[in-house]
Amino acid sequence: MPGASDHLSHDTSGSDDLVNSDRLPCLLPLQKLRYHMTATLYPSNSVDQIINTLDAPRDVRNEAYSLAEDLQHNNPGVWGRSPKTVAAACIYAASLSTGAGITQSAIADAAGCARNTIQEIYPIAVTHIEAELKDGEDR
Repeated sequence: MPGASDHLSHDTSGSDDLVNSDRLPCLLPLQKLRYHMTATLYPSNSVDQIINTLDAPRDVRNEAYSLAEDLQHNNPGVWGRSPKTVAAACIYAASLSTGAGITQSAIADAAGCARNTIQEIYPIAVTHIEAELKDGEDR
């Protein structure tokens, strides 16, 4: 019966590949978990998932993704908030600005969050958009 040491042999080939699936099969679930955690850490990564559930137009997706990217990097008002709820607020803002007319309730259902959470984050997104527009005009 193979022991744990059979799977954890030291690689002396000089390869930069830290995880060889033949030698360290026990780490594959950890890799998948790390990818899943990374994918859900940022609001922009949640935009596509919510948009696909809503079957929303491409322009809503593009605008919501751009806003989510900008917010997650440049606006401390959303740091520490649930990435899905920030993404939902960005989708709502994009829906209004493109005239798509997707309701807060539909977005909240697709995101798995409460409508009032979108209402809390939406003003932060709008304030950020207005500040960006003002900065663009001042240049």
